Amino acid sequence: MGQEERRKRMQEIGAAFPHHVDLVPPLDGFASSAQQAIMDFLEPLIGKFDMYGDCDNNEMFIRYCFRDAKDAVKFRDKFSGAAEKVSYKIAS
Repeated sequence: MGQEERRKRMQEIGAAFPHHVDLVPPLDGFASSAQQAIMDFLEPLIGKFDMYGDCDNNEMFIRYCFRDAKDAVKFRDKFSGAAEKVSYKIAS
């Protein structure tokens, strides 16, 4: 996927799923228990979220994008302790 295609895809995701939770994983990655808990949380939300990895200011993060604010807030609250850094924002 080219740079322009990637940018367009990220815009489409932001439009469909405007509530973003960015998690910066620990240097050695998420613990396997945290990975499983994230998957368990997301599975019932299939079709109500999307996600992708990106880099900002040389910091890699995973952006979890949700259709509903309540799902994003629950996700942030549940998994912020597993990440080095977390942020929540609404796409503009």
